[in-house]
Amino acid sequence: MSDIYPERVGFVGAGRMAQPMIRRLAAHGEHEIGVYDRDPVAAERLTGLPSVTVHRDPGSLFEASELAILSLPGPAAVEGTVSELLAGRTPERLTIVNTSTSGIVTSKKCAERLAGTGVQLVDAPVSGGVVAAERGALTFIVSGPAEAVRTARPVLELLGEHLFDVGREPGLAQAVKSANNMLGLSALLATAEAAVVLTRLGVDLAQAIDVFNASSGRNSATLEKFPREVLTGRFDFGFSFASVVKDLSLFLEAAQDAGLNPAVATRAHAAWQQAAEDGYADLDCTRVVQYVARDLDAESTVD
Repeated sequence: MSDIYPERVGFVGAGRMAQPMIRRLAAHGEHEIGVYDRDPVAAERLTGLPSVTVHRDPGSLFEASELAILSLPGPAAVEGTVSELLAGRTPERLTIVNTSTSGIVTSKKCAERLAGTGVQLVDAPVSGGVVAAERGALTFIVSGPAEAVRTARPVLELLGEHLFDVGREPGLAQAVKSANNMLGLSALLATAEAAVVLTRLGVDLAQAIDVFNASSGRNSATLEKFPREVLTGRFDFGFSFASVVKDLSLFLEAAQDAGLNPAVATRAHAAWQQAAEDGYADLDCTRVVQYVARDLDAESTVD
């Protein structure tokens, strides 16, 4: 076990994923919780929760924390937060847990910049989405120094059901997360194409999804995204086309770091990027079925 149990936990970022994590930790009742977000409205939504303090700047949050959890939109935000930390008075001892999907290169940069300080970095990108966060059923993929991972573990275990420690090197967890996202997003794209073809043939889509889920076509899109978001017409999974493009770019970045050029991921990235450029960037990723239908219709009119 670690020789420190983090009772003072800070969150940098209070967005859609962080909010249920903060609420769950507050309900547990064993921690003093600090929150900072560049959008003061997001942070203010948490005022009134037991043991939650809203900070006006990241420096004061870091000073008040033993463990700081980053829940940020991407690499630039993570690197910027580390820069802000180093620009101030660096804490004598602090563990940063980066739950953002920010890529292997950013993790390596941040770990290198923090080397020699009292700050240790744990990569802990999270999988499961907002629904899993609300249920405390998240999956955390972690990598980093063994002591820092031990320090982070008891808090992460309160927030999720699964924790996979994939190694000591910075960025390994980010690489696994980006690979997981590449698989899930490629499956969503492929499922959308299958759905459009079958619908045009007159097959009931709900029944087709049941067939897939009882057969070898089963994947995260058929199990969750189509039944919950597409068949209901909600289209509110909470992940935009632009975010898809970012995450697939991070997998290509990891592949490049390994000296490889993955063909499937490259094609999937190109398809999602084209959709984003065609006006879908800010729309929910489950609307890919609508984009695919439009795209196939356009192709069918070409001689």
